[in-house]
Amino acid sequence: MTHLFAFLHIAGPLLVIFILEVLRIVLTAKGLCRLRNEMEAETVAELSKTIAQNAEITPEATDRYYAEKYSRGHFQNRLSDLFGVVRSGWVWLLRIVIGLYFVGIIWSVLNGDLNNAASAWGLVFVWLFCIFVSGLLTGLCNLLTGRYPGEAAAVRKAMAEVSE
Repeated sequence: MTHLFAFLHIAGPLLVIFILEVLRIVLTAKGLCRLRNEMEAETVAELSKTIAQNAEITPEATDRYYAEKYSRGHFQNRLSDLFGVVRSGWVWLLRIVIGLYFVGIIWSVLNGDLNNAASAWGLVFVWLFCIFVSGLLTGLCNLLTGRYPGEAAAVRKAMAEVSE
């Protein structure tokens, strides 16, 4: 019976993290769709002001606009790129920590210390902390630059792929 409880203490947090991660992905995707629509409307408005009031928006003008708006020459784009690298590094570091923590708990349980299985619930709190800090970094980047972490680099990369 104690082996069953140990298994449940290990499987439970993984199930909770899986459910929370799916929920986070769904909410993020929904928010990104809304954000993308807002950004496209804002970009079209800015682009039409930049080019001319009644001029047509051509692909070349759009490319020049995006190249200028997201160039590495702007400090806010460099800061957005830096936040993107920091946030990615933070997420990967926490993934490694969570993985090692989980492996340590399994190792402990397999070596006969079934009481350590309950500490697997700490994984949920570590995961929530990671999401909280990642959200803070994203909010701070958006506040300072008006962009999301790595947005400028992602746009430059997409432009390079499209132009090839």
